[in-house]
Order: sequence, then C-alpha cells, then structure tokens
Amino acid sequence: MANIIPLINVNNPESGCVPSINVHPSKIIKDISRKDIAGTNVVFINMPLRESARPNTTPEGPLLLMTNLRDNYAVNVSIIDLNKYRTRDELWQKRV
Repeated sequence: MANIIPLINVNNPESGCVPSINVHPSKIIKDISRKDIAGTNVVFINMPLRESARPNTTPEGPLLLMTNLRDNYAVNVSIIDLNKYRTRDELWQKRV
C-alpha cells in the first residue's frame, strides 16, 4: 500500500494550514521530511495543449521533476504522456 501524507489538517485550525485561497506551498510541506515521502507513489500526467496540433516535444518538465524525486527523495514516479495521443473523431474532423 502506498504512503498517504495528509497535507492539510482541516480539523485543527491552529496548525497554520487552514484551507484558504492564499496558502503558500511552504506552509503545507514544512513538516514533511525526506523519510516521510520515501517510497511514495507519484504520477505525473502530461496533458495535451492543443489536440489539433501534432505533438512535437518530449515532456521535459515532468521528466526533470521525476528525476529529482527519484534520485533525491526515493519516490516511485511514473509519467503518463497524454500529449502523445490525439482524438480523431467527427468533432476533430469538423475543426480541421
């Protein structure tokens, strides 16, 4: 079973991590150590920007994040590149 890391404790408003519109990520992750996330499963999904355009680049951003998490934090990372797949249905034919 994968590790589950609770990021925000909604039941304890004094923890400083009350959900609001303006929460800096450092307030959420300040108490998480490398040991806490070791062995965690992470999935990055690379979404297509324009379905009518051909995919022409590799997902470098998710790959860099994946490499950092794998090498420095011992996290199991996967990438799903949905940018590779294009829908060729009737709606697509009308747009092209």
